[in-house]
Amino acid sequence: MANAISGPANTASGIERFEEISQAFAGGSARLAQAIVTSFITEGHFARHIQRMRKRYGARR
Repeated sequence: MANAISGPANTASGIERFEEISQAFAGGSARLAQAIVTSFITEGHFARHIQRMRKRYGARR
């Protein structure tokens, strides 16, 4: 039985990560969507998307 609860998931960081993930899903899709959008923006994907769209729509004018 001791082996069933030991391992990487039982470490402090594993437990903290599990809590983060479970809270994201427990709060409904709004919290998950907010986390995804936050990552999208902070990783620079949104800025690149805006630049790409400005070029495409600018070429149409």
